[in-house]
Amino acid sequence: MPKRSLAYIRSLTTGTLLVLVLVSTCSSSLAEECRTDADAIAPDRPDITNSSLVVPRGSLQAEKGIDWIVRHGSNELDATNTRRRLGVAHCAEFVPDVPSYTVVLNGSQPSGFSNTVVSFKRQLPVPFGFDLSPTAGPGFPSGSPKFVGEGYQPHIQFPWSHPIADRWEVGACLP
Repeated sequence: MPKRSLAYIRSLTTGTLLVLVLVSTCSSSLAEECRTDADAIAPDRPDITNSSLVVPRGSLQAEKGIDWIVRHGSNELDATNTRRRLGVAHCAEFVPDVPSYTVVLNGSQPSGFSNTVVSFKRQLPVPFGFDLSPTAGPGFPSGSPKFVGEGYQPHIQFPWSHPIADRWEVGACLP
């Protein structure tokens, strides 16, 4: 079997297993941790970064933005990031991302379209006031190969946050 096919099968299997684990991690302790339709959503992020919280079941949140990126000595404009977040179950959401176009204004990095990504996100109970919502799904090969590579690509992220003061929190998304 060609090397690319084995890598594709491994990445697809890993992503599928992670999605299955996320779907099956129902816990009664989540009942108090996740938002309900009575809670406010948090649309105040600066770009299309994965939130550490999920939207309430039955909610649809649309996000759109433009990013100016300075990376590897080049300036890039990424537009227009489009993400939909649909609360499909308690503590879980379905997240489709529409391809965006990144144009490199200077530097040697390639310009092009990103892939279409369809992922599932599950908020998990974590001790000490942390919020964690692993996200997993496939990136469909719809983008520019020179920009995003060839074939299906797994999309796996671990956004987390922790409050540090009134209306302040620290957070990140791994990887």
